Amino acid sequence: MRYYELKYLVTEAFYEDILIENYTIGQTANRSFVEFARPSNESDINFVIVTSTILTRVATHEPAKLKSFLEKYDKMLEILKKIDLDDYLNEDEKEDILYDIGILKECFEKYVKKE
Repeated sequence: MRYYELKYLVTEAFYEDILIENYTIGQTANRSFVEFARPSNESDINFVIVTSTILTRVATHEPAKLKSFLEKYDKMLEILKKIDLDDYLNEDEKEDILYDIGILKECFEKYVKKE
């Protein structure tokens, strides 16, 4: 699946759960992880795309809730150390995902205390 297709599907499902199911941000994020971040892809670019997309939505609406997703965030960063984004994404896609990851880094530093 292509970068923007996957990002769009995750984003669309996220907001549908909020609007249709009346879920909270935390419930919606958890459901999105269940739907899109399968254990089989917890070591590849798809996990990074899904995680960055979901967590950026959380950071946008309720950044304090990021604490609940610290493990997913750390897993995403671990994967990023092992892969070369240039092998998977074009320049625009890479710029987009790095922008989201930058936002997440700032939000995790500001709102989440690592213990």
